[in-house]
Amino acid sequence: MTWVASQLLGTAAGRWALGILLGIAAALVGYRLIRAAGAHDERAAQAAQASIDALNTLATKVKTDEALRHLTPAARRELLRQRAAARRP
Repeated sequence: MTWVASQLLGTAAGRWALGILLGIAAALVGYRLIRAAGAHDERAAQAAQASIDALNTLATKVKTDEALRHLTPAARRELLRQRAAARRP
């Protein structure tokens, strides 16, 4: 191990090789950091879209509830019969 360290630090070629290796290592670390940040942004965008979809579904359910609440019981029964008939294969 000490021979490797002496060759890398003790010669000009070794110092150049060490500098190049450190540059490559720094570039790889930078690449990983940028890639991780991009993945985080993508997950955040997906979570935001899921929240928007959930809110849209909730709004649709509230509108449907309001529409059904204003129907008479007979009209509700008729609507349920129509929907049940439409679902049969």
